[in-house]
Amino acid sequence: MPHRPKCKFQDEHFYRPERSITAHYFQKEDAPLVIIGAANIYLARAEAAQRGLSTESASAMYAAGIQASFDQWGLGSASTFLSSVALTGGASDLQKIATQEWVAWFPNGLEAWDVVRRTGFPVLTPAPGTTAIPTRTPYGTNDYSYNAANVTDAAARYTVSGQTDSQYGRIWWDQ
Repeated sequence: MPHRPKCKFQDEHFYRPERSITAHYFQKEDAPLVIIGAANIYLARAEAAQRGLSTESASAMYAAGIQASFDQWGLGSASTFLSSVALTGGASDLQKIATQEWVAWFPNGLEAWDVVRRTGFPVLTPAPGTTAIPTRTPYGTNDYSYNAANVTDAAARYTVSGQTDSQYGRIWWDQ
């Protein structure tokens, strides 16, 4: 296991690997699940370039991200696929980048959901019987048990159609 420097908040009560069933498993070099892969990094860099936050080429980072995603899954060359989804310098480029970010997060659905919430892409269809895609995770029962006053106050801020702590409430950065 790699050396993990002790942070200032770490003590015998704060972080104990034996409390997590996944701590050692996913820290191994041969762990079967990629936590953050090369494709995710390249595509985040493509998005940053597209938004004008870096001087890198959005197209180059986008192509590298898609190829890295193909490599991760053993799919060979992405060149044919890339020709059908290439960036054009138009308004749809952010949608294309976000959609590939969403795909590249498989099988980590929570991170893929974050891409949708952050960018609005890809445009998803709500499940049957619902009217929208959830925008947040409601507070858990432990939150209410251990921090009732603060959680109750915070949950009231996420009231939608009369439902407190709604999964459809808009979080602070999504106002």
